[in-house]
Amino acid sequence: MGCCKKWDGIESDYVAKNEDDAWDYAGEIPGFHEEYIRQAEEMLEIARKAVNE
Repeated sequence: MGCCKKWDGIESDYVAKNEDDAWDYAGEIPGFHEEYIRQAEEMLEIARKAVNE
């Protein structure tokens, strides 16, 4: 067994060439993009509330 890196909880020997390559690879994980977008929207809403306080 080779040494594997943990990538977002998934063991893989995958090494991204660049940011686009990493995003494409993440797209192979079911629901990854949707969850990423949901979390980003949630953080943006928290930041907006903090600015307005």
